[in-house]
Amino acid sequence: MQLVFITTHLPSYLAICGMDPMLSAQTLGVIGGFNVLGSLFFGWAGGRWNKLALLGGIYFFRSLALGWYFFLPPTPATTLLFGAIMGSSGSVSARWSQAPSPRCSGCNGRR
Repeated sequence: MQLVFITTHLPSYLAICGMDPMLSAQTLGVIGGFNVLGSLFFGWAGGRWNKLALLGGIYFFRSLALGWYFFLPPTPATTLLFGAIMGSSGSVSARWSQAPSPRCSGCNGRR
């Protein structure tokens, strides 16, 4: 959900800050590219380490990135780095947080 928010509002935010509109397109491309890489890495990591700990780490670092980016004035370099950080963890956290519980099967909650 955070990536939907970012991809919707980042172009307007950068326009308000007087940044080149092409930077918005480049950043959205970086988000998409790093989303592929992050999905591959965290898919591999989720099979080896605790998914809850990984998910907590993703949200923690994503929160730090959001705070860092919006605290400083935007530049092309910081915007592209922000896109890489946010893209690398986007769809993985959505899949893990919406995954069905392995403890029960079916809709009635029986084991």
